[in-house]
Amino acid sequence: MKKRFMPGNAVLNRYDGYEFKVFRNNFKNNRSLINNRINAIGEDAEDNLWVGTSQGACVYQRHTNNFSFLYYYTPQKKAKQLNSVVNDVEADGQGNMLAGYWRAGPRHN
Repeated sequence: MKKRFMPGNAVLNRYDGYEFKVFRNNFKNNRSLINNRINAIGEDAEDNLWVGTSQGACVYQRHTNNFSFLYYYTPQKKAKQLNSVVNDVEADGQGNMLAGYWRAGPRHN
């Protein structure tokens, strides 16, 4: 049975058919879930789980059992961590993952 991921009340749960594993943010661990308020979950072609939260997005790599934060590039080609509310994550027809996010106020570069 394939493992199923479900957003819970301030956690992310994984069920493997026998037991639950609970993922939570741990501010002392930069490989944990970025935020506990889950808004969206998507899966890419390589079986990675993309999680949109109220404080950005992260990717869970099943083979390492770790999360990594999602970054984007500014027009000046500077990498910045996405820390806006992410409401949707989807794969396009070419296998790219897209994150729909909301940003409060004017954008400053």
